[in-house]
Amino acid sequence: MSLKYSILLGLLMWVLMFAIVSALMAIGLAEWNYLWILTTIIAGVVGFMLAKWAKPKKLIYGILYGLIWIVIGVILDAIVTRYFNPEILYDWKLWVGYSIFFIGVVIGSLISSMKARGLDKKPTKKPKDIEPAEEIGEGGPASPMR
Repeated sequence: MSLKYSILLGLLMWVLMFAIVSALMAIGLAEWNYLWILTTIIAGVVGFMLAKWAKPKKLIYGILYGLIWIVIGVILDAIVTRYFNPEILYDWKLWVGYSIFFIGVVIGSLISSMKARGLDKKPTKKPKDIEPAEEIGEGGPASPMR
């Protein structure tokens, strides 16, 4: 995946999370004390889905994508979200959300990278019949007693 595509997915992640949180607040959940738990779980799912969509061939690529997406999210939170909540970057719940998002990205990347390498499939062929090796020991071919 190119850097440009990765940046676009980072923008998509932030817009999606901003829209979800805004919608939850608009329906009256802003006063609910556990809204941050719900949005943190959603962030993990979004991270997982983005990683599956990006389909990194190696886990390290998925980790890099996740870091790029988090940097984009933090920059946009500093620019846009701070307008609505000036203390957002000092809220530990934001950083827990980004951490769970990153864990979702890593898990999705791990699954995608395993699929890319064919490690997600069970072997379809049975191993050929192998003749048992001769016993090593007294009188065997490898025996020093010969």
